[in-house]
Amino acid sequence: ETWEPEPGLTTSFIGCALNPSFALFNHSCTPNTARVNIGPNTLMIAAKDIQAGDEISDGYSYQYCDQAYDLRQGWLRDHYKFDCGCAACEGKWPLHGDITNALVKPGRSNKDLQNIENKFLTIKKLTSAELSAGNFDRYLFHSICTCMNLKL
Repeated sequence: ETWEPEPGLTTSFIGCALNPSFALFNHSCTPNTARVNIGPNTLMIAAKDIQAGDEISDGYSYQYCDQAYDLRQGWLRDHYKFDCGCAACEGKWPLHGDITNALVKPGRSNKDLQNIENKFLTIKKLTSAELSAGNFDRYLFHSICTCMNLKL
């Protein structure tokens, strides 16, 4: 597979990193943390509220809103030798583009769905602006937050 950067994004290969501390975190397709690289340092920051007793999770690959369930599972099986059992995989959460009225929780209205779609489009515009400005770390952070915070 080849990856084509978005217009306005400049990337350069700087090597790889061994982060044994990060290896202690389990994967989730809807992680509650995000990794951000600042120069040679990698930070793991909370991307949503984490309550006492909650598992702290990292994303080893695609987020549930970016890649279909079968493709995520296959990638994780091929690269990490496990099947993901996170909430997004167990519930087979849809891609944001596939959200329809039939998938909305009972009691939610078309207006609720429209509000969620509007939030998603707004955040998508913000992430595109970050990417166009070359702020890949902020783009990635917004993308992860989008996947985690738009719940039906």
